[in-house]
Amino acid sequence: MPGVDDHVSRLNGLDRGTRRGSATQERLGRSRPAVATGSARHANPFHADPHPGNYRFRPDDKVGFLDFGCVKIVPEHFRRTHMRTVRAALDGRADDLRELVVQAGFPSADTTLTADQVNRWWAEILHELLRPRPVTFTRDNSRRAVRALIPFSPGHPVRQMALADDVVFMSRISLNVNAICGILGSPCTPGQSRTT
Repeated sequence: MPGVDDHVSRLNGLDRGTRRGSATQERLGRSRPAVATGSARHANPFHADPHPGNYRFRPDDKVGFLDFGCVKIVPEHFRRTHMRTVRAALDGRADDLRELVVQAGFPSADTTLTADQVNRWWAEILHELLRPRPVTFTRDNSRRAVRALIPFSPGHPVRQMALADDVVFMSRISLNVNAICGILGSPCTPGQSRTT
């Protein structure tokens, strides 16, 4: 695990005193993509304990992570497939997306899920990344994320999937970051979006 960076440890973090309109809230909005997906894009450790006390924000909007007690190291082949899956979803390539989720082992190859169903499900998961920028998070974003990732209804796509151990922590990251941003009402300018 990474060593301790004393400078990052002294920087602003999120706590109960963080309020809407604060500099830390603004930094979270600008840094949200790095907080949620930085480790997935650039390395194999997923920091799976994304709660307010575990972030520190540098003045240049880079994010420091604390508390590495809940880290999942995912295999490189899985990380690459996951990133290709996200790219296919962002690009709206439904047939490629379905093939990639099958390759990743979510549903079996004989799943009855259509490419359109898989594409709609991923569009819910990546909702904020597909919206015009900037996106201001609300509690509705958090509720939508829960509905996308937790199979409340009998027809939910997740009910047709066997989630590998490597995937379980990923939903925790998304749900927690969405909740934090929603509570703070954080504005966010996500990365590339097909709507911009």
